[in-house]
Amino acid sequence: MWSSTGSPRITGESPSSSENEDYGGDGNDYSGIFVHDGLFEDAQQAIDWAKQVAIRSGFCLVVATHKSQRDGRMDRILRCDRYRKREERDFSKAIRLDSKRKGCGCQFRVKVRQHQRRDGWEVKGYGKWGYHNHELIAYKVGHRQLSGLSPAAKLVVKEMSDAQVKPAKILASVLEKFPEDQPNRRHIYNVRQKLRFERSEGRNPIQQLLHQAQARGYLYWFESDEDTSEVTHLFLVHPDCADMISSWPSVILIDSTYKTNKYKFPLVEMVGMAPTNQNFLIGYAVMKDETAASYRWVLEKLRNYIGPNVQPSAIVSDCEGGLFAPIAELFPESSHLLCIWHINNCVKVKAYNLFNKNLVTAETLVNGKWRKII
Repeated sequence: MWSSTGSPRITGESPSSSENEDYGGDGNDYSGIFVHDGLFEDAQQAIDWAKQVAIRSGFCLVVATHKSQRDGRMDRILRCDRYRKREERDFSKAIRLDSKRKGCGCQFRVKVRQHQRRDGWEVKGYGKWGYHNHELIAYKVGHRQLSGLSPAAKLVVKEMSDAQVKPAKILASVLEKFPEDQPNRRHIYNVRQKLRFERSEGRNPIQQLLHQAQARGYLYWFESDEDTSEVTHLFLVHPDCADMISSWPSVILIDSTYKTNKYKFPLVEMVGMAPTNQNFLIGYAVMKDETAASYRWVLEKLRNYIGPNVQPSAIVSDCEGGLFAPIAELFPESSHLLCIWHINNCVKVKAYNLFNKNLVTAETLVNGKWRKII
């Protein structure tokens, strides 16, 4: 039963405590809090309302089953998130089960169903299954549904994320404005991840990347594996860069980084130089490895992109073995130069090892006699 003060009261021994092991249940019937006079437009609205009601009372609901009635109406059964049976540790096999598992066989449940006569959805509590056989949540921290940011805090995270603010600074701002939410960095990451998922509209990361490139007018080419359909090579060019390289094609600098992204793919950047001695980005590519075949694919796209009649005076790179043959093949009239910055770094490392790892002596050699030789 539900008291006039709006809080549950004891009505006798609950079925959950008599039929299942008790983990600290209070014997109160919580089905009365799920009373709603109107109807909801769809099932999701009813489910969200029921979850919020449960959270305010100190427990969480999850969608357990979907059922279809004989008359065609649909049911959604919401159960306490601790409804699964608690599994005991198997000492004979020395298997340690997941310690985060919190199931205790709680029988509490709520039904969300289509109304029989009117258009809409209703929420109904069960008197028989309105009891919990466990203690309710006293502290929100650590519970996925209870612990989270308020709508106002989420709006701040969205606005600051759109402004390219780093998560650490977003967290500091939310902590200052909404201390009652008890935010942590995981909350910020979760909100940002949800925003990205909503904006991608169900597309996977590579599909979203190509969608964004197409929407912003990028030129792009990609190649995928025939067996797995995984993208192995991708070449991207900003539309403004196409005009710049056509005006100043004299010098092209090529360098790549590796193991700096989630997929461990090398990232190749191609940079041009303007008459004002300033650099500009020509394009960039992601490829599966740093072999000559991969570099040839990238340089073929660069060759087609800048046009067959454009011949750079010089192409500058580090001593990457996979670049030599493709550059000589696709840009035969361009001089291939090695980057002095990379050479100086190699000399410094060599001198550092020769002089018993004395960094001061190595830098003195590079900045003194070696610089005069260059």
